[in-house]
Amino acid sequence: MMSKRMRWILGFVIVVMIAGTFYLAYLVRQGVRGYGVLAQELEPTQTPDPHLGIGSEYLYEMDGMKMVFIPSGDFLLGTNNGNRDEKPEHIVYLDAYWIDKTEVTNRMYMLCVKSGSCLPPKQSTSITRDQYFGKPEFADYPVIFVNWDQANTYCEWAGRRLPTEAEWEKAARGENGNKYPWGNTTPDKSLLNFAGIIGDTTRVGSYPA
Repeated sequence: MMSKRMRWILGFVIVVMIAGTFYLAYLVRQGVRGYGVLAQELEPTQTPDPHLGIGSEYLYEMDGMKMVFIPSGDFLLGTNNGNRDEKPEHIVYLDAYWIDKTEVTNRMYMLCVKSGSCLPPKQSTSITRDQYFGKPEFADYPVIFVNWDQANTYCEWAGRRLPTEAEWEKAARGENGNKYPWGNTTPDKSLLNFAGIIGDTTRVGSYPA
């Protein structure tokens, strides 16, 4: 037969477990879980802010990358009108996370190369430029000619990681499954560099719309 003291201890443990469960549920509702994408093992704020939302940014000191906050919640993944591997359209839930605001630049990647952690790009040129990587005037342009392994090594060096397919798609399309980051309107040269309209890379962040 359980003693009065043992019953008291058991009751106290149960109360603590219940309180802990409710506190964890509170944290989940506030969106402070899952600071994972490209910031694995990092809390971007010393004390997670429950008021973080769409538009919140964080400067990652390792390479100077601006990161944007993606709130937790459901979003529409895939499409019923695309290729076979994009079907079917369905709802997916993701915890909150941070993701790089722009492509990794030549300047950022050079930091990793100089540290000895990253290999240089396969080519130092671009489509129209004889010298691209390592040239100061293209420091804020996206690094090119790096493969998956190099990209993964860079993320490990920077203390982040590559996003999952679902994380990337939510960040790029929004919660409602837009066709493009800006919505569903037809692309044009005011929105992005595509289909050879420029003929080469452009400075990151050149298309805020």
